[in-house]
Amino acid sequence: MRPMRVLHLCFAYPSLQFPGDGSFLHNAVKPLCDAGLQALAVMPVPYVPGILGRFFARTKRAALLPRNYEFEGIPVFVPRYLRLPHALIGERLPITLARAVESAIDQKPDLIHAHYAYPYGTAAIELRRRWRVPVVLTLHGSDATVLPYQSEAARRRFVHAILRADHVLAVSEDIVNRTRDLTGRTAQFWPIGVGLEQFRRRDEKSKLRRQLGLPMNKKLLLFVGQLQKSKGVDQLPALMDRLDPGVHAVVVGDGPVRNQIRSSPRCTWVPTVSNTRVASYLNAVDLMVHPSETEGTPTVLVEAGAAHLPVVATPVGGVPALLAGDRGLLAEVRNMDSLVVAVQAALADPAAGARRADRLYAHISKEYDCIKNAYKLKQLYAELTARGTLHPVASV
Repeated sequence: MRPMRVLHLCFAYPSLQFPGDGSFLHNAVKPLCDAGLQALAVMPVPYVPGILGRFFARTKRAALLPRNYEFEGIPVFVPRYLRLPHALIGERLPITLARAVESAIDQKPDLIHAHYAYPYGTAAIELRRRWRVPVVLTLHGSDATVLPYQSEAARRRFVHAILRADHVLAVSEDIVNRTRDLTGRTAQFWPIGVGLEQFRRRDEKSKLRRQLGLPMNKKLLLFVGQLQKSKGVDQLPALMDRLDPGVHAVVVGDGPVRNQIRSSPRCTWVPTVSNTRVASYLNAVDLMVHPSETEGTPTVLVEAGAAHLPVVATPVGGVPALLAGDRGLLAEVRNMDSLVVAVQAALADPAAGARRADRLYAHISKEYDCIKNAYKLKQLYAELTARGTLHPVASV
């Protein structure tokens, strides 16, 4: 009997060119293959004809990525679709995405797992009409916490995707609650998880710092993620000015705030690295700082927990639930005084920080082990394919 074929419809996926993109999705997809499924990722990307595509951030991936590649054993397909102004493409974007996906796949899957409500969830619903297979939708963050509140049209798109999917998953209880309030449907809380063994420290902290070129005799704070204002990373230079001179920040990622970070003498900027390299940074520093304004459940905090690294974060999205039970320290959003106090408290008592990190690790190992979660997801897929789709196969 052939293995079940599952198509993951993604907005990002890691590649050699962009190793940090969608690493949390790879955390979910890779273990499914180890669980006996045939998983593939499809990442439709917009393009602008000609060399102009290289100069627009949203179309750069189409200019640089091959149309298909393999990442750690996972086949990844990258169909292109012509990027048009919203006034021209309007509500047909999901149909455009569905056609791009269909053109890239020569064998229909047994199930589609879409990540992000609109347009990917809606595109998956259109593909269900064509292929007559179940659709699982995972809500990851801003697709449920930001976009539905921007306009009435955005809210309708969100509601449509939620009510038409055969099963809806959410990466935090906060998203579960918001989805129920907006649509009346209860999503299932489903942590993506991480590979615990990957983040286990294998070398002394001093050795890792030498290998990574990091300061040897400083207390090191770490931020990993997109360098944009909504992640709160723009606050780090000012935070460093308020802390003892023996404290230094390491910032891993890229984005609009990059030059602000690079100009700070007490911040070391590191371009986006692969998930394997992230583990080295987590094990080389003293504290994870994540002062974000909006989140689902940040995978990097789960990874910090897997690495036994103390955490200071803001109470947004699924973070309060993740750090409940004194598993980390919280600072108020966009409140520098609160952030300074939390970081100073974490650095002043390493023993207390280690105990919090141990509690976080215990929670992560119970709820966020990607291998355990993959086998649970395999069972869910089997139930859905046996049951078939819940909805008539009407067009979007």
